[in-house]
Amino acid sequence: MVVVKDLKAPNLSWEAFLEFDKKIQGPEMKMLRNDKKYTKKDFERLELKPPRKIVGRETGYFFEANGYKLKVWTTILEDQQKPRDKGEDVGWVLIVKGDILIHCSKPFLRTSDEFFTRILKTAWISRYKILNIPLCRECKRKMEIIRNAKTNQTYFSCSNVEGHKEKKNIRESWDKPIEGKKLALEFIKDRRKQTANYKKRNKKLGIEPVSKRLTRKKWKIGRPENLKK
Repeated sequence: MVVVKDLKAPNLSWEAFLEFDKKIQGPEMKMLRNDKKYTKKDFERLELKPPRKIVGRETGYFFEANGYKLKVWTTILEDQQKPRDKGEDVGWVLIVKGDILIHCSKPFLRTSDEFFTRILKTAWISRYKILNIPLCRECKRKMEIIRNAKTNQTYFSCSNVEGHKEKKNIRESWDKPIEGKKLALEFIKDRRKQTANYKKRNKKLGIEPVSKRLTRKKWKIGRPENLKK
């Protein structure tokens, strides 16, 4: 992941954000800036209502490839040159297909000096994955990204059972595209280890951790029949 080697000032300062912005829109990632989670047409099509009063426009980025859209949300309010207040928001890296969430990273808390660095690395990995979706090892069709809504686990799958020896769906690991990418794999391993240690500490304290993905308030959709899949 050469893209993050020379990232400077990995903190929550405005200067750190500008360095992050330069990198994520640069020639290696080519992500486009976006400060609207939904367009006016989306509001009308889905009859959307925000989960709470939203003040300011958060700076985000997106990238599209192979029918999927990568979205990155930073908590940064550019007009105020600062993040939203702590406790109001966290950073996210998401992959959607149409209106449907396909992959959701673990949230990025603003308690670490490496907030922007971690988002940038995760965005790089996610972008690489949607650009390099593997082919099915049997029928050679391009696989799909599948998310288990109950476990939040993501994987690649091919449902062309007629082209498979055992007439079953074939799966591949979510990390399949980055096999051989040492820096990317090390980063993912460290992040998963941190999550495991966090859960272990909470278990000792008798605390049952609840995923922020499940507790965060969601936008209300008045016309779910208009969701694009």
